[in-house]
Amino acid sequence: MNNSENRKNVKLYVTANMATYPARISSLKITVESILAQVDQLNIYLNGYDEVPDFLEHSKINCVLGKEALGDMRAKGKFYFLDKAITDYYFTIDDDIEYPCDYVQKMICVLKKHHDSVVVGVHGGFFHRNFQSFVQSRTVIHFEQDLQNELFTAMLGTGTVAIPMELFARLSLDDFHELFMVDIFFAIFCKKNKIACVCINRPKLWLKSILEYNEDNSSIWHDAKKNDSKQTKKIVEYKLWELDKNSLEKYVSYLEINNIQLTKNFKYENQQLKKQNERLCIIDMQVKEQGNTIQQITEQIQDNNKQLANLKHSKSFRLGELFFRSIKKPYKLITFPINCINILLKI
Repeated sequence: MNNSENRKNVKLYVTANMATYPARISSLKITVESILAQVDQLNIYLNGYDEVPDFLEHSKINCVLGKEALGDMRAKGKFYFLDKAITDYYFTIDDDIEYPCDYVQKMICVLKKHHDSVVVGVHGGFFHRNFQSFVQSRTVIHFEQDLQNELFTAMLGTGTVAIPMELFARLSLDDFHELFMVDIFFAIFCKKNKIACVCINRPKLWLKSILEYNEDNSSIWHDAKKNDSKQTKKIVEYKLWELDKNSLEKYVSYLEINNIQLTKNFKYENQQLKKQNERLCIIDMQVKEQGNTIQQITEQIQDNNKQLANLKHSKSFRLGELFFRSIKKPYKLITFPINCINILLKI
C-alpha cells in the first residue's frame, strides 16, 4: 500500500475555532450545539469572561480565558489556536451563526475537489474596480443567500471558512495586525501567497444568522460603518479588487443573474412605492382641506378683532363705559353731563 492510499485510510482531524464575548452567550449556545458533533475539537477564545460557562465543560471543547492569555482580541481570537492545534482542517466560525449538520462534510468535500489547494467559505465578497471605500464599494454574497455555482472571491468572511493546514502552514497570529480587520488581513495573506478564495454553492439559509441585523450594536460591522478608513487604506494598498480573468468572468455572470432578481425586487418595491404615494396624496388632500378650514377660521378671528376694535371706539360703547365709571365713582357724576356732550359732539 503506497503513501496516498495510507493517507486515504487515515481519519482527518478537524478543529473548529472561534472567539466570543459575554454579550453573545445566548447565541453561543446555539452555535456550539450546531457544530460540536461535526468536529474533533472545538477551541473557544473567551474575550471578557472571568470564568468558563458551565455549558462549555465538555471533553471536545477547549476554552481559553482572554484574561489568562493575550487579553481581549475580539474576532482575532479565532486564530489564537493556529500554532497550538494539530489538525488537518482548521475551521473558523462565529458565535452568531447556526451551522447545518452537513457543514463540515460539505466544506471538506469542496476542498478535496480542489485538492486542498484553495480556501473555502460561505460568506464572500468582491471589491469594485472603481473602489472608493470598504463599506460602499463592494458586493457581498451573504452566508444566508443561495449560490448556484461556486465563485472565486476577493475576500471570505472568517466566520464561515475552512482552511487546509498544509496550505496555510505559514499563517500565524502575527498576520492579523488589527483586532477589527480579521477578514481583510486574511484576504491579504491569501493574495500574497496566491491562494484562491472559493465561495461555495449552497441553498438559501443553509447557514442561519442567530442575531437580528441590528441586534448587536457592538459588532465589527457597526464599527466599520462609523469609520472604515483603515479598512479602505489596506484594500487600496493591496488592490484586493483584482481578480484573475476566469474569476472575473464568473463574477460578472453572477452580477447579471442577480440583476434579474434585483429587477423583480425593484418592480415589487416600485409597486409598494406607488401605493405609498397614493396614500400620501390622500393625506396631502386632507391636510389641504384642514389648511383651508384653518385659514377660514383665522380670517374670521381677524374680522372679529376688527369689529371689536370698531366697537371699542363707537359712541355707544364709550357712553356706556362713561356711565359705569361714573356709578363706580360717584364724584364723577358731576362731570358726567359734560363728558356725555363731548362724546356725542365728537366726530
